[in-house]
Amino acid sequence: MKYDYDVIVVGAGPAGSIAAKTTAEAGLKTILLEKRQEIGTPVRCAEATGTRQEIGKFIPIDDSWINADIAAGRFISPSGHEMYKNAGHVGIMLERKIFDRALAEQAGDFGSEIQCRAAVVGLTENGVKVSSFGNEYEITGRYIIASDGVESQVARFAGIKNTMKLKDIHSCIQYLVRDIEIDEECIDIYVGNKVSPGGYVWVFPKGKRMANVGLGICTNKSKNKNAKAYLDEFMEKHFPKGKIVGMVLGAVPGSSYVKQLVKDNILFIGDAARQVNPLTGGGIFFALEAGRISGEVIAEAHRKGDNSILQNYQTIWDKEYGKLFSMYYKMRKLFLSMNDDEFDFLVQEVNKVASKYDGGTNFNKQIPEILWKAFTKNPKFMLKAGLSMFK
Repeated sequence: MKYDYDVIVVGAGPAGSIAAKTTAEAGLKTILLEKRQEIGTPVRCAEATGTRQEIGKFIPIDDSWINADIAAGRFISPSGHEMYKNAGHVGIMLERKIFDRALAEQAGDFGSEIQCRAAVVGLTENGVKVSSFGNEYEITGRYIIASDGVESQVARFAGIKNTMKLKDIHSCIQYLVRDIEIDEECIDIYVGNKVSPGGYVWVFPKGKRMANVGLGICTNKSKNKNAKAYLDEFMEKHFPKGKIVGMVLGAVPGSSYVKQLVKDNILFIGDAARQVNPLTGGGIFFALEAGRISGEVIAEAHRKGDNSILQNYQTIWDKEYGKLFSMYYKMRKLFLSMNDDEFDFLVQEVNKVASKYDGGTNFNKQIPEILWKAFTKNPKFMLKAGLSMFK
């Protein structure tokens, strides 16, 4: 059969755009489909991600989509205890509207075709069914990459079980706030059941006295109080004169990634595969990685004419990130069991332990080890942590 395309990529977020760039660069005829009329909007993200060095592996760095360089991180406990770490360079704050468009444009530069307002409404024997401007038609392709978000319709069409338990869903809200006094090189994280049960509050600077101020809660721990009410209380206490100029709402997965990343000729990446850090909710770097790996595996399978090679994507991801995601998920379960006194103790102990680490680009990877050492300072924590690890 003659196919319209070698690769159909569904969803032009970071994962999909990098996947399309990778397959197009390998010489495969690729199309990138986006259901919205504009790539990059609406933004549903806190916009913090890894270092310039990490992101630069996927796209040349351009200051037009970087709002701020982050040098430090600060954790604040319910009683006001702080853990401050200046690691030199923790990461960057993105302007996601510009960043996402730049990723898609890069895919186009390497030869990928891009279609907006093209919603995939079903799978066919040889491709996908698309709805665009009131018309439905089929696009055929040898391989399909599903990067259509946490509510992935492609996963549903393919029969992949991707529903989440209530306890594994964070209800999130974020304000873009102007005219506030903050350290513009430091991200602040507030923990505790009074400010954000089952999650945390973030203050992520975007330069010029602006910041993304948001939080995520576990709805089964929120005592009939919604995320907006918690955020409004935080704003009243910490930034009463701040001017809210934008708002973002959404759900973020707090579970590990889906068990089946490949089904027949379909590969699932990014939020569609729940490749989001279960502890922090951060997913940009993992989305980029998934896009790159899936694209490279498809290119190899096409080159060798062997679709069994597609399973290498699952193997590579499990090897590279399986243990890390499992560790973060178990830590998340431990945090869900903690009361505010325990958060106070933990922040103080983490401060002592973290001071012995040099930080730098490896600091984020050192977090599990730092937390574990802090847990073991208290027999009660050690028991809780041990139980969490084996549940």
